Amino acid sequence: MLDKLNKDNWKVQTKLVVSKKTIFFAQLLAILFALFVSSIVIKLSGLNPLLLGAKALNSTLGSFFGLEQLGILLTPILITAVAAATAFRMGLWNIGIEGQFYLGTIAVTLVGLNIEGPNFLILIILVIVGIIGGALWALLPALAKAYANISEIISTLMLNFIAILLVNYLAIGPLRDKTGAGVMASSARISYSLPEWFGALHIGFFFALIILGIYAIVSFYTQFSYETEMIGANSKVGPYIGVSASKRIILIMLISGGIAGLAGMVEITGNIHRLQDGISNQFGIFGIIVAVLSRGSPLGILIGSVFIALVLNSGIVLQSVGLSVNSVLFLTGLILLAVTCSEVLVRYKLVYVSQNINLIKEKNND
Repeated sequence: MLDKLNKDNWKVQTKLVVSKKTIFFAQLLAILFALFVSSIVIKLSGLNPLLLGAKALNSTLGSFFGLEQLGILLTPILITAVAAATAFRMGLWNIGIEGQFYLGTIAVTLVGLNIEGPNFLILIILVIVGIIGGALWALLPALAKAYANISEIISTLMLNFIAILLVNYLAIGPLRDKTGAGVMASSARISYSLPEWFGALHIGFFFALIILGIYAIVSFYTQFSYETEMIGANSKVGPYIGVSASKRIILIMLISGGIAGLAGMVEITGNIHRLQDGISNQFGIFGIIVAVLSRGSPLGILIGSVFIALVLNSGIVLQSVGLSVNSVLFLTGLILLAVTCSEVLVRYKLVYVSQNINLIKEKNND
């Protein structure tokens, strides 16, 4: 009995087979649980949870404006999710999607404020600039991982903080709009914008769908993806298939960072139009959550992105009818946490390993 209380005898193991039905119902139960707890919080705030829920859904899905806002939120989440999933397919934990998003916005702002020409031509240039900005921010962690085996989790996470501080410095310092036209400290307005096609929803929405489509085709139908996954599973197979593991790590990180930088370009030219502190709105973090929960599945990425965009948009509606900002953030975080926990519970199990087995293993090692 005392032996079972020893934490060293308990191991976390990945379940070999988990059905899609099990995953679906686990996530559904997690959402229902989160909504139940959320209703209690709303009730304690003196509001009717059923009426608020109905209003949030109706405002989001039952109106032209609501669908616009849903699409605007969905666009950057979808792109950053593809960026994260691209790295995850090789087993690379690119936690720096947020920072690479920020660098994309910085690069686009620096070029957009200092270049003139037709809107269509400049937008093409800004697409390239945004991709380069995000890719360059991923280059250092890529080199560190490829040639020094330094954890990309640590390096990309640290660069996130640097990128956030850099945007803040530029927005309130060298690039600050001297006219004070912005609502908050920000750069001057970039005059080049993505064309709108559905009210305020811009064509960046189509960019997101095209990027997801390309990701799906490359993932399922190319030798490149197969080689990438093989090297991600075991880097030693590289020489046997004629691919350098180090070069593939760098390439995948650059692609991942470039896509994140493109998301920054789409957000600043399609929605914000200025460089300002907090421009990302945590889109990089949400993209990582979607990529993890979907396990790289293109359909899962689409469904997960829509779900998070719906949750965020509903939160905005709840805030507009009197629920405090802190309550809205709590409810949003609770739903995402519940879904994430359900993923862990479904895919992993805690297994007791007898001390006798451990002794046998130690003897074999000796």
